[in-house]
Amino acid sequence: MNNNTLVPKFSVIIPTLNEEKYVGLLLHSLAEQTFRDFEVIVVDGVSTDKTLTAVKRYHKHLPALSVVKSTKSLLAHQWNLGIQKARGDYLMFVHADSMLFPYFFDRVNMFIFQEKPDFFTSWFAPDSRVSGDALITLLTNLGLEVSVMIHRTVAPGSLSVVSRKACSRVGGFSEEYRFGEDADFGSRLSEVGYTLKILRETLVVCSLRRFRNEGTLRVLRTYAWATIAMIVTRRPPKAISSYLMGGALYSKLKDGRLSLLKTYEQKIRHVLRELFA
Repeated sequence: MNNNTLVPKFSVIIPTLNEEKYVGLLLHSLAEQTFRDFEVIVVDGVSTDKTLTAVKRYHKHLPALSVVKSTKSLLAHQWNLGIQKARGDYLMFVHADSMLFPYFFDRVNMFIFQEKPDFFTSWFAPDSRVSGDALITLLTNLGLEVSVMIHRTVAPGSLSVVSRKACSRVGGFSEEYRFGEDADFGSRLSEVGYTLKILRETLVVCSLRRFRNEGTLRVLRTYAWATIAMIVTRRPPKAISSYLMGGALYSKLKDGRLSLLKTYEQKIRHVLRELFA
């Protein structure tokens, strides 16, 4: 693809902050895609490690890769900088510690052809073989289903795909939020008529590094409180003092994440298809 003349179908926007140990895995999974009509925009929030060096290694392996340097570390601001740079018909918001199955775009293209969605996500698999992690992602997938049922949809940071027209209509992400910007974004999309649709296949590996680092119960309490606020007020809390961002907080990287793709693709898909067939 000549990125100077052709408009890509997808713009993949990835915010980073000290993600040298993780972002390469995501970019590798993008480089392995069989569908190639996409661009990648990394928006770096003043990283002090070798994140940008890790990103530069993939310039030759991706259809179009660019880096935007933010003057501050704020997810909502970084998402918006990526939106300004993006040229695709669909904007794809992905956390730097996620990974995509190699047939991700093939399945997403088919879903778009069949369902014509303006706002959607897929099911997630965990980044380890630990049974407790599988349970957490199972609950996450169930939570997405419930959020649609009760009309309290979010835009999951691990993966959200939004059409350009839908994103423009709500004006991107609110930079008032230091926490819950994805929930607020999804809520505002829902309020103007864009209901979250779910591609019921496991296409994304979601990192559970926060659970391992901070403790499962502590993280679940934080999310439970935010969920209650969302149900009652339709808006998440704008900040949580203990909720810190940045890959440097999670220096221990689990080995073998790429090898988990096939294992969990089959396992989680089977369980969730049984539930929602």
